[in-house]
Amino acid sequence: MTYSAIVGVGILSALVPLVWVAPSWHDILFGILIGIASTAGQWIVVLAIRYADASVLAPFSYTQLLWVSILGFLVFGEVPDVWTVTGALFIVASGLYTAHRERVRRSQLLSLGEPSPNA
Repeated sequence: MTYSAIVGVGILSALVPLVWVAPSWHDILFGILIGIASTAGQWIVVLAIRYADASVLAPFSYTQLLWVSILGFLVFGEVPDVWTVTGALFIVASGLYTAHRERVRRSQLLSLGEPSPNA
């Protein structure tokens, strides 16, 4: 996360002189709110990954597809086409399969008395 933030600051800092407009207080407060919400969201993801396997958490991230589709419809009136839905189904199905496979693998390791590689 640090490296992506540094790269983002570097690139955006180089572009700022080309498009700078003085922000209003409303813009500043909105930017602060977005920064706080983004930081909290990233911290929650870090804590989740600290306490659970990524394969267990991955299916929850697929709800982003649903929320983005809903927001796209409400804000832009955009309805996902058949290719978008097909791609989303492939992504979700592969993630659910991986989570299931990892759960079965872990139960097999535990039944053999071997410690889990993620323990």
